[in-house]
Amino acid sequence: MKEMPKTYIRNLVSRWRNYIQNEKWQIIVRKFWCLPNNYNELKSIDPWLYKTLSESKLIILKGDINYQKALGDYNRNPEIPLSIALDSFHLTNTVFVRILKSDLICGLDKTTAKKLDTFIRNISKGYLGIIQFTDKPQQPQCLLE
Repeated sequence: MKEMPKTYIRNLVSRWRNYIQNEKWQIIVRKFWCLPNNYNELKSIDPWLYKTLSESKLIILKGDINYQKALGDYNRNPEIPLSIALDSFHLTNTVFVRILKSDLICGLDKTTAKKLDTFIRNISKGYLGIIQFTDKPQQPQCLLE
């Protein structure tokens, strides 16, 4: 990003501000975000938030803790598709933006998962970042049922 022209960044920030002002994007402040519960408990704890997120075209979650809570903090095989690992929280199109500070990860192909093994000791230092997308499920999938 250091090489990007300042005008590009200004234009991007301006566009994002417009999205928020025009309510194309919403920042939703709810008590649930600060609770220790995993996201698969969302429906019973905050039905309004669950319904709102379910009706969204896209959810963007930032940070390692949100990723952990979305995956139920279960350390699975990294090659399990993210859409399945999300279990009952897979409500709509979802983007995760995070710096890896834990070894919890899903949705990787075999080659990437193998490469990640070489970095595993340094994960807690935050050397690696990842952006993952999973699209809206066609029908509900549940790993635990």
